[in-house]
Amino acid sequence: MKYFCGHMEAFFYAYRMGREAFDAAKVASITRIDDSLHRLDTFGLADLSSAGIRPPQAMEPGCLCNVGHDVGKHHVLVSGSVSRRASDTVVRHRWNTPIPHGGLLLVGSGIYMSSPEFIYLQLAGMLSDVQLALVGCWMCGKYRITIDESTGKEALQSVSPLTSPERLATFLGQAKGAYGLMRARRVLSLVAANTESPTETDMYAMTCFPRLLGGQGAPKATLNHEIKVVPEDAGILDRQNRTSWRIDMCWPELRKGVEYLGKQHATTPGEDRERMNSLVAKKYSILQYEYKHLVDERGRKRRIEQVCRLLGMESHESTSKEIKMQEQLDEELFGPAHFRL
Repeated sequence: MKYFCGHMEAFFYAYRMGREAFDAAKVASITRIDDSLHRLDTFGLADLSSAGIRPPQAMEPGCLCNVGHDVGKHHVLVSGSVSRRASDTVVRHRWNTPIPHGGLLLVGSGIYMSSPEFIYLQLAGMLSDVQLALVGCWMCGKYRITIDESTGKEALQSVSPLTSPERLATFLGQAKGAYGLMRARRVLSLVAANTESPTETDMYAMTCFPRLLGGQGAPKATLNHEIKVVPEDAGILDRQNRTSWRIDMCWPELRKGVEYLGKQHATTPGEDRERMNSLVAKKYSILQYEYKHLVDERGRKRRIEQVCRLLGMESHESTSKEIKMQEQLDEELFGPAHFRL
């Protein structure tokens, strides 16, 4: 008996367990799903809890909460010849095409987990372009939301990226004829690596997603771009041991960037000012924003307009379709059913 985790519980497993769990697992040589657990009355034979597998609950961090009523159920990947019949606790998803090497990992006795790259491909068959791009940015990012046990409040934790745009491209190049492959490849061009917070991803999406997906169509930015200190910088350094600067969202060829002032910056205003002065001395133009500027609709529009002018983008009157897509992107990023990423 074999149990193949479907995309929903696989994504949530990836969110909770992190890159380390995948690195520690054994890569399976299976390229086709031909012997999966498909009888609902034998579902309980798989010891999922011991492998760290449980279905996500609505609005839990890491949960794709806006994909419908199937949140909270186990999602099983089955072969194409098996019925998709579901129960109150189990949803089955068929997969017909060969799985590229590295797509499945053994995480328990007879229990196989989709790799981050295979999760992305599976999600391409069910998510919109915007949703998939946001998921891709998180999978290639360096954070996750956790709950602080002492306060019960949400906190950001720095983690290793689950994957990278390069690894995703390699995997998709081997996934011949797979369902969702065209969308996965198309959206991959929008995925940016190295985001360190949901707020950075939000600003990136609003700025760099194409206008027909609700963004401003700005050139693709580099997130958390690193600028190395060179000997000529000795006279402008804000501290003598500095070896580099980072800009949250940067266009290096234009020497322009956008900085997010998170909560941690409230205690270091002097240091932040000196760091910005050093970058300005290196002829970088930097805009700054805070979280309150994004959750307020008027503040959000003002900041986006400022970024567009910073980049020298021509004024563009939005069409009715573009306005509708901007509203939809706003809902994805800030609405009550936004991704808990």
